[in-house]
Parts: sequence; structure tokens; C-alpha cells
Amino acid sequence: MATAKQVAANRANAARSTGPRTAAGRTKSSRNAFRHGLSLPLGLTTASEIGRLAQTLAGDNPSEPQLVAASEFATAHCELLRIRALRCAATPGLSATLDPRSLRWVLGFDRYEQAALSRRKRAAKTLDRLNLPVGQP
Repeated sequence: MATAKQVAANRANAARSTGPRTAAGRTKSSRNAFRHGLSLPLGLTTASEIGRLAQTLAGDNPSEPQLVAASEFATAHCELLRIRALRCAATPGLSATLDPRSLRWVLGFDRYEQAALSRRKRAAKTLDRLNLPVGQP
């Protein structure tokens, strides 16, 4: 059970932690996820590449689960390629200025890269499991 002092401290902290209060602040903070473009969905040309890669990975006459796993793998792989290309494009500018803010921005790519790697690895395991011949574990 929280004491009266703890409740008062929680309320004081909550009053300071409510996010932006002005319309300009709300507009600015709403664009935070689009700072580097990694939160945007993949483009239409990438969607066709994903379809071709998924079809190649799934092989001839794939079952529905195989096609889904191959599509998940292809999507994660294309996202990974996009993340790495953006990181490479952003990195040369860092050598001129070692601004901590810029360095933190580039290191932020790691979070997106790790998520894409995890999705790709999970899809690869599923695809491998689905492609095993009948009778094997």
C-alpha cells in the first residue's frame, strides 16, 4: 500500500510527465517516429521484390504456411537491407563532426536492425521446419 507521501510524489511526477501541452508541441512530437523514415511502410517496388523473393524461397507448389513464412522472411530481409542502406548513407557525415546527438541518431538504427533480424530468423526457422520431408522431426 502506498503512503500518502508516495501518492503525492506520484501525482507531482504525473503532472510533469504528460507530454506536450501546446498544439505546436503536439505536432512536433507526432512526427518523432518519422525522423529517419524507418517507421514508414515499404514502397510498392519493394512489395513486388518481396513477392518475387517469397516465391523463390517457397519453391514449387508451396503450401499456404510455406508461402506465409517465405513472405515474412522476404519482408524482414528487405527491411534489413533498407535499414543498412540508410545507416551507410548517414554514417559518412559523422566523421566530420562527432556530435553526440548525431551519433545517438545513427545508433538508433540498431533497434530497427535487431527487430528485423529477429523477424527474419524466426521466419527462417519456420520455413525450415515446414520444408522438412515427412517423417523427420
